[in-house]
Parts: sequence; C-alpha cells; structure tokens
Amino acid sequence: VDDSIVRGTTSVKIVEMVRNAGAKEVHMRISSPPTTHSCFYGIDMATTDQLIAAHKSIEEIRQHLGADSLAYLSLEGLEVATGLPGHHQVANALVALTMLDALPAPFHVPREAAVTALAEVQLAGRFSRQGRWIFDVAHNPAGAAVTSETLRAVAPPGPVVALVSVLGDKDWRGILRALAPAVQGFLLTNAPTAPASR
Repeated sequence: VDDSIVRGTTSVKIVEMVRNAGAKEVHMRISSPPTTHSCFYGIDMATTDQLIAAHKSIEEIRQHLGADSLAYLSLEGLEVATGLPGHHQVANALVALTMLDALPAPFHVPREAAVTALAEVQLAGRFSRQGRWIFDVAHNPAGAAVTSETLRAVAPPGPVVALVSVLGDKDWRGILRALAPAVQGFLLTNAPTAPASR
C-alpha cells in the first residue's frame, strides 16, 4: 500500500525489492486516485508529461511496475469522514480503507461498514477534546507541528494556553517551537508518572 504513484520510478524499485525479498506475487494498492495533472498550488510535482497516469492506463502502469495487480482509490472513496480532526487523519483513514479493500475473505470489510466505523473513531490522547481541554501526546517536534496545525484549523476560543510536560530525553525545545505559533502561552510542568531516569 502506498499513498500515490507520481512518475512511477519509486514504485518500480519497491516492486523489485519485494520480489527480491522472496515474494511470489506483488499486489499494489494506492490510497489516492491516479495522479493525472500537475499541481499549481505550490506542491513540488512533476509536469503532466512526467506523470505516469497522464498517459498510461491502470493496466499499462501495472505492467510498467511489474506488479501482479494494481488498484487505486476511487474518487468516490475520497468522501471519507473521520472522528479524528486534522487532514493527516483523513489521509490515515484513506490508507486504512485501501488496505481493507485489499483484504481477501474472510477478512474483507465492506466499504460502507468501514466508512461508518471511521466516522466514530476516537483515540485517547490524539487531539481528544474533553470540555475546554484538548489532549495530545505529541512527543517530538514533527508530532507537535501536526498538533499545532490542527489547533489552528480547529481555532478554539482563545486564549489558548499549552500545558506541557516533556520527558528529559525528548527534544523539548523543538516541541515548544512547533507549538508556539498556535498558542498564546505555555505552562510547563513535570508529570508525576515520569520515570526518574527520564
């Protein structure tokens, strides 16, 4: 399962590596529709003539990659709602749906059932809201940057103050820098459950 096929160069190598590792068959599932046009909104992407799906059918792409089968997420499949805020969670949901679609019986889950379940998903500590509090367990700068982006998108009533506890072996400076654009202040504390060694 991959998020996209742009030029196809990386996918060819992935199929080759999987076969070299001993796989008898390689079935690729892509959690987005075929990329057939360039993006003019600032994303660094190949020109249309370099996009493999702009000039090859899905079957031709499969043959080019050397995979036994290839399927993309349909445009209808993009209509996914998840109970978790943030565009990254929608991307995660699309990958999960693509994987579920690829499962054989008896593990296959009907698309309608999976979409219904995803709309109700809640993860404790992943931007979970309880009253005026928002809890997130981001433990590195990249995770904190996603939390910061989601905070700005949700735009809770301010002032927004981050109550932060970071273990000593984490990049606390990077975490605070990532959160800073989305909050108006910090309260730093020590978690009573933190191991003494950290």
